[in-house]
Amino acid sequence: MKKCCDCKFELSFDNFSKNKNGKFGYSSVCKKCFSIRSFEYRQRKKEERKVLNDILCTRCNIIKPKSEFSPNLLCCFKCNKNTLIKYKFNINIEDYEQMLKSQNNSCAICFRNESEFTKGLAIDHCHITGNIRKLLCMNCNTLIGQCNDNIDILKQSIVYLESFKNSEYK
Repeated sequence: MKKCCDCKFELSFDNFSKNKNGKFGYSSVCKKCFSIRSFEYRQRKKEERKVLNDILCTRCNIIKPKSEFSPNLLCCFKCNKNTLIKYKFNINIEDYEQMLKSQNNSCAICFRNESEFTKGLAIDHCHITGNIRKLLCMNCNTLIGQCNDNIDILKQSIVYLESFKNSEYK
């Protein structure tokens, strides 16, 4: 018989786990108490992880889940995006969201919804004047950028594609 140091009951040795470092080669805590201890430990660690997964954003001063932060940033994705568009285009996140709403959350060219893309819609702008036009998906924005905003190149591209419309080359 052995006494459990948690529940203080005298129990037979088969109620204790073997432990070569323990007295008589058995654990000092019975299997039932050890199970309770383990469960409580896991619950405590789970709560600690929840606390560790919440981070204070240095810009908006709101505690948010770690998933809303990039590993290298001290501010959340939304604040970082706000800073970038403020710096690059001199608009804030509210202006961006208003543009997005006015376009029904879709690309202004292909009309695909923002939810279809891993990144949000890009702010299309004139590279000469810097004026903002509309929000485009990365594909449409890249298309216009690769043509250097040249309408003639885009028209010629359409003529080229239409010339193969009914051919065997597709």
